[in-house]
Amino acid sequence: MGTGKSSWTGRGIPLLLLVGVALVFAVRASAAESTANNETPAAPDEHAALVAEGESLFNSTTAFGQRPSEGPLVVGLTISCATCHNGPAFTDNRNHVVGPTDNRDLVVRNSPHLLRLKDTAPFGWDGRNATMQAQIRGAITSLLEMNASREPTQRELDALVAFVETLDAPDAEPGVDFDPLLAAQGEVLFEAERGTDPSGEFPLNQPVSCATCHAGDNKTDLKPHRILFPFGDPVLDPGAMNDEGEIQGFKTPVLRGLRFTAPYFHEGMGGDPTNLTAVNKPPRPALLETVAFYGKRFLFKFTPDEQQALVEYLMSL
Repeated sequence: MGTGKSSWTGRGIPLLLLVGVALVFAVRASAAESTANNETPAAPDEHAALVAEGESLFNSTTAFGQRPSEGPLVVGLTISCATCHNGPAFTDNRNHVVGPTDNRDLVVRNSPHLLRLKDTAPFGWDGRNATMQAQIRGAITSLLEMNASREPTQRELDALVAFVETLDAPDAEPGVDFDPLLAAQGEVLFEAERGTDPSGEFPLNQPVSCATCHAGDNKTDLKPHRILFPFGDPVLDPGAMNDEGEIQGFKTPVLRGLRFTAPYFHEGMGGDPTNLTAVNKPPRPALLETVAFYGKRFLFKFTPDEQQALVEYLMSL
């Protein structure tokens, strides 16, 4: 007795389904044959194209009609983003004269690294730019930096951002880049709330740790904090200011690839006490200076051994 379903095969499988499966395999076979014959593959998606465009712009010394820079360390050179942002952490580790800021026409700024910057707004050491596009535009158009003869387009800025957001450093290797046993001790110390803030930025009795400001996966709370003597003169270069003229300070930086980024702080004073030099201390001595400073700044009272453990932890990031 018949079933009355003429579209079904004798084994109960729809004929249309069999045809569809055959078509799928035919398309796959055709694609495989095209690849084997070196035919042009499908165009990359828009984001991949944007990243590739951004990488080209990042390395170009002509894309924006760059003129010779007037920055002291690069004076007379026609430069690209990559001139100052190169190496494994995309920084030349040098202190450049840039400007203007909230309170000065010219300031010294250490070339920031470009690691894991996605979702870390605001940008710049003093957090002056709400978007990465604004931060990049400033570098392109500044006489002291790339000295472009034209404004970058929105597409170009978006492309540069797309590329920068892909940047990262290789992970630190235990036993090679850092001592894992000391780093484990240092991580505990980094998280320990054993300090306070006598400057009054945090309530006097509030316990603080390194992780109070260096929080989350990227070790930053994305907020400005006051940096006190000897790292930065609060009169000459206080960093960000609010609308009432009160000092806000400098944004907590992302702690990634620190073994590649000495000297430290916005003006390189952690590891380059003479400033504006091309010769800096290696990362461990520079980090030790930085840890010692913060030990005093927040009354952590780290022992010498604890300071060394913290340095190894920072080297592991």
